Amino acid sequence: MKRLALCAALLLICFAVAVYGYFSLKNGCEELIAVLESAAVSIREKKNEEAGEKLAKADRLWKEKQRSFNVFLDHDSLENLDSSLPALKKLLDSGNPDPAFEGIQKCIAALQNIVDEQKICVQNIL
Repeated sequence: MKRLALCAALLLICFAVAVYGYFSLKNGCEELIAVLESAAVSIREKKNEEAGEKLAKADRLWKEKQRSFNVFLDHDSLENLDSSLPALKKLLDSGNPDPAFEGIQKCIAALQNIVDEQKICVQNIL
């Protein structure tokens, strides 16, 4: 009976950690996506200085969220974002905002892919 209770407790803990991790990742990704989309809107409206501020905010936000993302995700899925987000402001400052806009779209797609891959299922719980 004790073993059954222990197994049930372990499964409950695994499930709780998986649910917490999913919602933590989902909220962090949605927050980053919102900032990146507002930067993309600023680029389309030719407000490059405002877009630069939003990209700097996205980079700061990424650095805050990166530690928790590293706990719940494999590092391969984060390498692209880790190198792309800091480079976006440099692309914008180069004078041609089109590469920065394309980079923002790629980062948004990568973040949406992270949320889709981490949906709660048996494989992600165990």
